[in-house]
Amino acid sequence: VLFFRNRTPLLESMTYQELITEYELSSDESDTVESAYHDRVRVDFENVHKSQSGYKATAVLYTPDMDSIYGKTVDEREVVNDVQRLSDNELESDRISVYIDQSENGLSESSARDLQRRIDQHFISIDEYVARSGSSDSTSSSNSTSPNNSTPSPDPKTSEMNDGSNGRNQTGQDVDPSPFYGIWCSGSKTESEAKAFIQQHPGLSQYNPQIFVTTQWSNLNSQKYYVVTAGTYSSKTEAESFLNSVQQSIPDAYVKYSGDWIG
Repeated sequence: VLFFRNRTPLLESMTYQELITEYELSSDESDTVESAYHDRVRVDFENVHKSQSGYKATAVLYTPDMDSIYGKTVDEREVVNDVQRLSDNELESDRISVYIDQSENGLSESSARDLQRRIDQHFISIDEYVARSGSSDSTSSSNSTSPNNSTPSPDPKTSEMNDGSNGRNQTGQDVDPSPFYGIWCSGSKTESEAKAFIQQHPGLSQYNPQIFVTTQWSNLNSQKYYVVTAGTYSSKTEAESFLNSVQQSIPDAYVKYSGDWIG
């Protein structure tokens, strides 16, 4: 019994739908393009190793490059066909650290949610792409007539991923009011400063960094700050299992409970 209990778990590859089903995550595939996108997503696991309270691993996400596909066509049927015809070596790869529950030998609840968020952050709808492309054209035209304006516009895809606009973020449409443990890395007076902090520390991307307003949570600072956490975790033990690796790039990072959502 001890042998099996202490044996490093082997996580098999899974599809997006298997992730949703196995961990009872809510999913809204409201159009055929999004559905085709999710059908091509695959998650592999590597570098599983023992930590103080369980196991950590790296999840490798393989997702379609929607920018590349939309660059060829924005016709819905053609996009769906192009996504379905993608070979494995045409998929983009991304990595995120995950925590494996020692008692269940499966992903923790928060890691499963983080995986879903990271996958969904790579998806861009046709409408989003068209709107963004129109904005880019407008910006290019403006820059061509204003040589002093040399500041490049941010990549919307990167901004969406880094500012954590999905999930428990104050800027998101769907706020998850569930309390959580965060690995807190910085506090700023403005949201733009918090976003800049994330961009200045690219190593945080593997932890799904998010920004929160302290006054919206009962156990955070009563003065308003925009704070960055390297992921959200359902238990203190899970958060602490990632703390040392986060501290390699953010030495002052620490674990703290959010308290209840007070809005």
